Amino acid sequence: MKTSRRIIATVLSCFLLCYVVPGNSQAAFSLVDKDSTQLTKSANELGNNPTNFEQPFFDSDFIYLCSHSDGANSYALEDMILEFFSENPNKFLVELSRLNGETRNTIKTLLVTATYHRELDFEQFKNTLATVDDEVSFLMAQEILNYAEEYEASELEWEEFYNDWINSPIPDGLFDSDQLIKAVKLWENSYPFDGEYCNYIYHLYLLDSNLFAQTISELSPDAQNLILAQLAYMQLDYPATVSKFAGGTVGQPLSKEALDVNGLIMLDKLGEVKVSPKIVLEKALQIDEASLSFSYPPREISLQNTLNPSSIKTILYTPEKICVWQTVTCTVSLNSLSANTQYSVEVWVRHDGETDIWKKGVVRVTTNSSGAATANLEMAFSEPGDIWTTVKIYKGSTLIAERTGAAPDYIIGRWSIKLPLDSNHKGTLIMLDTYGKQVYACAALGQSASGAHYTEYLGNTPPGDYYGWPGGPASDTGAYGPNKYIYMEPKYSL
Repeated sequence: MKTSRRIIATVLSCFLLCYVVPGNSQAAFSLVDKDSTQLTKSANELGNNPTNFEQPFFDSDFIYLCSHSDGANSYALEDMILEFFSENPNKFLVELSRLNGETRNTIKTLLVTATYHRELDFEQFKNTLATVDDEVSFLMAQEILNYAEEYEASELEWEEFYNDWINSPIPDGLFDSDQLIKAVKLWENSYPFDGEYCNYIYHLYLLDSNLFAQTISELSPDAQNLILAQLAYMQLDYPATVSKFAGGTVGQPLSKEALDVNGLIMLDKLGEVKVSPKIVLEKALQIDEASLSFSYPPREISLQNTLNPSSIKTILYTPEKICVWQTVTCTVSLNSLSANTQYSVEVWVRHDGETDIWKKGVVRVTTNSSGAATANLEMAFSEPGDIWTTVKIYKGSTLIAERTGAAPDYIIGRWSIKLPLDSNHKGTLIMLDTYGKQVYACAALGQSASGAHYTEYLGNTPPGDYYGWPGGPASDTGAYGPNKYIYMEPKYSL
């Protein structure tokens, strides 16, 4: 079976009933016309004389379709092009040579790629082109033949790699391990007992403990110990037995048999967290029991605006557009405090509609001679939605001021899409919610109108990782269907 690097604009047809639209995946058009001036001149010299073909293959409607179609219509174009060439190769080549460069390249590309990927006799196709001896058709045949040989060579280079991929099953696991690693690294320099973050990794552990163990076994010993402490903190204060992320998850948990030696060792350590969380927390942080209560915050605190709220002038996040998994800065402006005095500034967050209040961080500041100061706390968020922010000011161990913002801030969640596809062959589209939980997977197939390689302008959709959000329905129902689609934005540039 012939395979391809040509990744495709993907059609979803299961319960989502939507299409996938590539976003920001265009690159420069790099196909070069060979002897284009000579081809056009030779074709024009034919005038109305050549063979006096009656009905042209490439009429105005067909040319318009070449320039304006995408998605599903591109397969209809392939069908027509293959039919035209099979019916009368000489007529096909003469008419093609008369078209402008862009349209000619589109038809040429679709002819070659469709012949190659539809299990047609590619050698016979090349032989047909090589044996053309008509003066006008010859130049066009040679251009297509050259492109066909170049395309075949590039596909054969890719075939071994692709066969390895297509023959391997989708790995088990209920969440994206890359997302977990990203979160751990993002929080490396943040407050270690950020309750929201600890809650996130705790529930991923509950969701798929084997995958969790294998993933964090690849981290440094210090990072592993901190994660064990964070999980122990959650187990002490929030002993849940079922992950709140479990709903809507698709796929199979990673089996214990799939773990390597390091993964199995980590799984045993994680098991100790459930049995003896306090011992694990003490061991991980190397602290004694007397100081344990001061090493992490309680989950629930009372919030009030009646304790010197005017001392907390403003609470601002930058950037204003806050997304999950991105570092933001919370800036707190203080005034009307004692001059030249050190204070501790804590930031707490409660998601709208929830009772849990999470401590996001603490920083020490010293006021100036006017009793004013500015506190900056870097943090990140793992859960989307409206949040209410509370700032608490301590002098030593005494709470002297507290204020909750008058309005909520909104955290934007971004779903992810993994697209390891091969055009003209079914691949797999995997959708991950903002937590990195796998919520949808399906076979997918599609391509751009040109059928060109994904590095070319308006070519097929590149493989890789995307952010996605719903859109549509599109006005062009012939290309995208009548339903909503998923708009895709690459996470990384090619």
